[in-house]
Amino acid sequence: MKHFVKKPLFYFLVLLVLSPLLLKLETEVMLSFDFSIVPFGIIFLCLFALSVFVSIKTPLNSFKKLAFAYLSIIPICLALAEFVCSFMLRDDGMVQPDSVLGFSLRPNAKSHITFMVDSEIVSDVTYHTDFFGLRVTTPNNTDSLECISFYGGSFTYGNGLEDEQTLPSQIAKLLPQYKVSNFGIGAAGAHTMLARIESERDSAVLKTCKSIMSFYIAIPHHIYRVFGVFGGPKYILDSHHKPLYQGVFTPKEINILTKKTTRSVSFSFKERLQNQLAKSKVYKLLTLKEGHVAQHILARNIFYKNGYLSNPDYLKLNTTNDLELYFAILKQARELLAKRYNSDLVVVLWDYDMHAEFFDKYDDALKEFLSRENFDFMVLSEIIPDYAEDLSRVKAGDFENFKYRISRWDTHPNALANKLLAHYIADFIKNKMTKETHQ
Repeated sequence: MKHFVKKPLFYFLVLLVLSPLLLKLETEVMLSFDFSIVPFGIIFLCLFALSVFVSIKTPLNSFKKLAFAYLSIIPICLALAEFVCSFMLRDDGMVQPDSVLGFSLRPNAKSHITFMVDSEIVSDVTYHTDFFGLRVTTPNNTDSLECISFYGGSFTYGNGLEDEQTLPSQIAKLLPQYKVSNFGIGAAGAHTMLARIESERDSAVLKTCKSIMSFYIAIPHHIYRVFGVFGGPKYILDSHHKPLYQGVFTPKEINILTKKTTRSVSFSFKERLQNQLAKSKVYKLLTLKEGHVAQHILARNIFYKNGYLSNPDYLKLNTTNDLELYFAILKQARELLAKRYNSDLVVVLWDYDMHAEFFDKYDDALKEFLSRENFDFMVLSEIIPDYAEDLSRVKAGDFENFKYRISRWDTHPNALANKLLAHYIADFIKNKMTKETHQ
């Protein structure tokens, strides 16, 4: 065995085993931390070291020694190219760590992202944030003293859409007399909204407002987020069943939830090969359009293979008891908005959540709670009656003909869905203002 360890063949075999492990590690690190270990760079460095090792071990006057010495130039050049391309593709993105919220948007940031799966462009979007670290609402009457605030996650933020296509922007077009603020951010939820209000994070934006109307765009998945599925602010219920802030979820706490076994999804050999090649920074740079930042790692989208987010219901929440924390957070947010800003909180419930296949079971419980607690709320399936048909088409095997969502690979609402919802909300606001004027 000791004699075999000294042979180059042994290290070739080690590299053969190490390579798929590095590629697998890249997938896990990207999914968990959005960070790349540049696996092909490491593999090429190992190959370079192995070529030099073989050359050293070969007798002096051997053609094999010279051949491996020259061949070693190829992997070292490829390794350097991988690391250089990794730096060129580096994008600080829109999101930064936040000691109160867990994560927040960078102020005055711009990110141009072409989201691709294989060679198909799913979306090609430029995101902007303003001085306060909010998604830009355009057009917007920033000098108005009459304000509208929107809270929520990626549906509010407008994932996959240009600035002017987001729901808050569509509202600003219809109601130009208002200043509209988009406090949404992907992976956020009701717990993020409450933390923003409690910490007075947005007081600089709202302090000049004479009147404020607040909307929370709710999807059933937000119930899971209060337990730390995507991190963010952590709350527990105190002895009076009130939500009590506990800091932010740690990576360890998040991993306990997210490292459960997910439903297996089969890929063709071509898809698997493309998935691995997409981890090469050189390959990625060569396949990009100039000036774009792309994400086309299929591993990030395997959950959408069936046309919706197909991860299992791993938290096994009981709709009778386990929704208490989420409900308490909503009630506390409403109370604080009324106390600090004299603002109502209107909940827009996005039922028939296309983000997943199993969340519909929470729809009735959410509606019952909102009714019982006298929330002002509206239900999307009543605003857009044929919205649920998109999900029905998916379940029937049609992955292409979507009316209200971006694509099979990005199930966020598209500009049309936001436009229809914006008209409904704008009418709601006008009617409410008319009633208050006549009182």
